[in-house]
This record gives sequence, C-alpha cells and structure tokens, in this order.
Amino acid sequence: MSYSYSGYYGDLSSPVQIAINYVDLNIYKDSIYYSNQQLFNPSNISEDLMLDFTISTDTSVSPTLKMTLENSIGQQILDIGNSGLIDNETFQENFGCFFLNEYSLIGNAIIYLNPSGSNSEFIIYYHNDDSDSLHLDFVLDGETARINLFNEKPISNLLIDGSKSYVQSMAGFQTKIELQNIDIIDSLLTNKAINKVTLSFNVTDDSEYISHENLSLVRVDSSGNNVFLKDLTVEGASHFGGELESSNYEFNITRFFNSYLNDETYTDELYILANGGVINANRTVIDNNSFLITILYSDL
Repeated sequence: MSYSYSGYYGDLSSPVQIAINYVDLNIYKDSIYYSNQQLFNPSNISEDLMLDFTISTDTSVSPTLKMTLENSIGQQILDIGNSGLIDNETFQENFGCFFLNEYSLIGNAIIYLNPSGSNSEFIIYYHNDDSDSLHLDFVLDGETARINLFNEKPISNLLIDGSKSYVQSMAGFQTKIELQNIDIIDSLLTNKAINKVTLSFNVTDDSEYISHENLSLVRVDSSGNNVFLKDLTVEGASHFGGELESSNYEFNITRFFNSYLNDETYTDELYILANGGVINANRTVIDNNSFLITILYSDL
C-alpha cells in the first residue's frame, strides 16, 4: 500500500511507528460517521499487518508513504474469488476495511494522506500455475469510503502552565474566554458611540510545531450552543480577521460587542477554536498576558 501525501505536521524525520490492521467492518461513503465514534472492538481487529514502511521527504517530486504488508492480507483478498471482486460494491460487502493508526508520546508527525495522489494505491503481487509476475491493483481515490477518527486528548497530557492557553486541531483543545465587569464597561461608554472593537492576543512561537494560519471565534448562546459572530456572518471573513500576522491574532468584534452590551440574552462566554480543525493538525499556544480588547469610540 502507498499513499501520496500533501503535507505533514511535526517531525517527519523520526516517525516512530505506523500500524495497519484489517477490520471486519463495512463502512460506506454515503453514511454519516463521527470522529469520536467507537467503531472498532478487539474482536474484529486483526494483528498489525505492517512489515515495513518508508516516507520520502516532502522535497521529492511526489512525496509518498510506502508500506509493505503481510502476505496474508493479499491472500485473504484473493481467496474472495472472482465473484467477490466483480465490482466495488460487491468487494466492499465481502472484505471490510483497513485501520491505519498509531499514537506516540514522543516526537512524531501527522501526515496528510492524499487519496487522489498519483502514488495512492494498493497492490497485491501474486502468482499462479502459469505466471509468477501477476498483480491486482486497487485505486484509493475519492470513491473509496474513509473516516478520520480522533483520539481523546485529556488536559493532563499538557504541561500545564497557568500563563498559557491552548488551541488544537483534530478534536483537540479550545480556549474559553469569559467577559467580566460588563456594568463598569457599559458605564464608561455612556454617551459615547462605539466605532470599532477588536480582540487580540499573541502566541508562543515554535519553529517545529507551528501555530494555525487562522483561528475561529464563536460565542456561546443561552442554550449552550456555539454561534458564529455577526462580524463574520454579516461582514465577512476579511472584516472579521483571525489570521496569524507577526505572532499575533486579531478579531474585529464590533457587532458582537454592541449586542453584548445591549442584549441581555448574550452570555459572557466566547471560544477560540481551530479553523479547519478536521483537515490540519496544528496547535496554537497563547500567551494569556497578551489578551487585549481595544474599544475605539467617539464622544456624542
């Protein structure tokens, strides 16, 4: 099996281990799955099939993860026979799926596999009584059902530092902001017109584990649901901000802040989330002392 990859996060020079298991479970492209679903149990997962793997550098013409698997999985597929290999749907009903996984507590990398890449394929090399150079090719393209499953990330995994907050992709950490002293702020803005309000903060730079290119900011409504701010939904992304520039993020929250001051249904809670957290593995470490709300106003 081989996969083209379109990028990675972390240290690609020292991958510790990759495991591939066969799972006696059918998954379907037109079905709904969740990233925290418990799909597998020990009774339907095979032993690790991986014999060896190599990862070409990201500077190569076509960066690829190449894996050599146990011959037994190839024999299992050949034993299905021609009737079970007649088309995709029939094969899917007769085979199951592969589970690629590994979790390490030491330095490692997360690779973005590209199923549409030129080197994404699964090949069984075999022989019969007449020839010893036969192969059966499978395409791992966009028509192949696949699911991303994210492991739980307990807060105890972090080196807890009260001066920092954390945002992580792939069902990872979020940063919660609780606004306080609204009555004092409201009184200070009496007889004043708010022109612009921004929320900004700085990140801790890390050359190996880079921060998100942009983050998302949502408010929590009275029912406990995350809701996009009107500064984004009405004004648009370029107005709203959230991009990383010179180790700093800044959001334009003018519409939200006006509503927060004047609408009693608005709660005090905001969340900073990973933007595109299902398609990237980035993490952002925020300096808590850098949080700043800036209010520009005019006297009436």
